[in-house]
Amino acid sequence: GSPHPRQPERPGRFDRRDSDLRRSSAMWNSDTPSGFRANHFGKLRFGLAALVVVAHSFGAANGSNAGEPLYEFTRRNLDLGALAVDGFFIASGFLVSESLARGCGTWDFMRKRILRLYPAFCVLWLIQSLVLAPAFSAETFHGYSLKQWGILLFNLVTLTGYGYPYGGLLTVFPDNPMPRQMNVSLWTLRYEFGCYLGLAALGATGLFRRRWFITLLFSVAWGLFAMGINLPWHRVLTALDRKSTRLNSSHI
Repeated sequence: GSPHPRQPERPGRFDRRDSDLRRSSAMWNSDTPSGFRANHFGKLRFGLAALVVVAHSFGAANGSNAGEPLYEFTRRNLDLGALAVDGFFIASGFLVSESLARGCGTWDFMRKRILRLYPAFCVLWLIQSLVLAPAFSAETFHGYSLKQWGILLFNLVTLTGYGYPYGGLLTVFPDNPMPRQMNVSLWTLRYEFGCYLGLAALGATGLFRRRWFITLLFSVAWGLFAMGINLPWHRVLTALDRKSTRLNSSHI
């Protein structure tokens, strides 16, 4: 044989990066030993979700946040709902980012996200539209018109709750402090799915693996937050829903 045996190749930059991602995946994967699963993210997310329920109970009962402990303690500057939703989005951001890192590509990532949200939402949509709304409507229910079915289908695709926020359907619970609403917690789903799309775009363009870009994106987002500048993403979704509801309800 050769007097100079061939030395093994040193891992390149991309090999080391993939190795780091695999080690990170082992720490998060639920199939790994219990020592790697003790990150308590499940408990954290459950606690934050419970806070959302508590916060919304004040609004559902009073029509406002009056009496909510954190809201009163901070002199109406912060409430449990806002704190819990922000915390939930941050915690979920780590988990879905890891899912993209250890997955089989952007389409696999989006498939998992769609299967996580839409099946349960479809069941809820059917129960609200076909059972609860007719049963608790202020009007006598004689079936939905064709235009109302269009609104219902639009709400299904865009992950929008029944009757919230733009109406065009049956008037449910008209005497409640927050009338015409069945589940106010659903408003976050559209924004959650929008974050999934943004993360998928980063993965598809390769920017997700560029640490400098992620650092820059985080710095810009934190700077906007520190300066109190809120990008009007909610107005984009609102405009889309208002336009659709106006077109669909104008001929009901």
